[in-house]
Amino acid sequence: MKKSKHLFCFFTFVFIIIFSSYSLCNIEYNKECMPCEYHLIEPGNLLNQLDNSNIVNIQNKPVILSQPKDTSVCIGEKAIFYVIAEGVEPLSYLWEVSERGTGWLPIEDNDIYENSETDSLIIKAVSLSMNKFKYRVTITDKFGNFRISNAQATLYVINGAIVIASPQTDTICNGETTNINLASDIPGTKFMVEVLRGEIYGANTSIANDTTIQQVLTNNTPYADYASYKISPLLASGKLCEGIADTVIVWINPTPSVQVSVFKDTICNDTYTEISLTSENILTSGEVTFNYISYADAGISGNSSATNITNGFIIADTLHNSTHLPAYPLTVHYSITPQALSLGCNDGQTITDSIVIHPTPDIDFDVTNVLCYSESNGIATVNAKNGVNIFSYEWNDPLNQKVLPQI
Repeated sequence: MKKSKHLFCFFTFVFIIIFSSYSLCNIEYNKECMPCEYHLIEPGNLLNQLDNSNIVNIQNKPVILSQPKDTSVCIGEKAIFYVIAEGVEPLSYLWEVSERGTGWLPIEDNDIYENSETDSLIIKAVSLSMNKFKYRVTITDKFGNFRISNAQATLYVINGAIVIASPQTDTICNGETTNINLASDIPGTKFMVEVLRGEIYGANTSIANDTTIQQVLTNNTPYADYASYKISPLLASGKLCEGIADTVIVWINPTPSVQVSVFKDTICNDTYTEISLTSENILTSGEVTFNYISYADAGISGNSSATNITNGFIIADTLHNSTHLPAYPLTVHYSITPQALSLGCNDGQTITDSIVIHPTPDIDFDVTNVLCYSESNGIATVNAKNGVNIFSYEWNDPLNQKVLPQI
């Protein structure tokens, strides 16, 4: 009887183990829709088999430490989904894809996928048709216990955005600020700026508020020149995607300038000036013109002022110095300002030149020791009473009389 009691306990224990395994397996079957594996334990070898861990498959499921995450990549690039899990080794992995929400399909290594039986699924080169495909993975441990990732990681395939820059061509004055607005056909696109030309003028890769190129450009040359930018689309993560870039050209006009050439800065009374006005500037449109204003000392007349005169103009004023007893030199100041009216830019630097006008001399003419024609020598003396201190003299003898050069 004592032996029968032990036999009853033995079968009861075996029944409990088998029943428990069956119940748990059915729970897994009902929950995960996966087939279960059953083991028949021989009563005579129960203790030995209980020592074998291969039989005790009532274990915890694998634990997922990091679920697969959504990823965004450009067309033609590699995409990777990965999972981090722990459990009774070895762990096996089965990746699945839901292409259009019609169900889950197992993935095998092929021309599209690789590492489909590892913790990292690789898509070799994504295509636009794979946009919004969803992926999950089933992880199974040594005893067949499994867990399916509860995250359905989504693949977002970025079709390269089209950059739209406005304006694509702009013209500014020297020292002004650009205002190029950047947009794209894909909302949320960011941009990368590359300077193709014009760094010497201050062009750089900065973007204001992620949507505007606002940069002060300075052109200190006499000629209009340009800066050019290439704007490429970026993913929100900052990843460069091969889309359709746009190119912008910004012309920078020079500051208007004038070259003043004075033929004579000192002239005689009632003679004219020769002041030439030119500019070497080349603008994007139109040409540099000039305004000039003259300021004369009291006693001067004949000076002029003018506006919007053209390149190559010569100021030819006949100037009169009216001073008399005493007479003295007077001055006229000409201030010339270059401008670019066709562009609306600021005027250039004003240049001032001066002309000195000498008066007509007042003279006394004295003749001594003159008696009759051909009878004696006479002396004629000219005395300048005003004007400049250096005079030149020219004698005129209409009767061809003898004139001594020293006189």
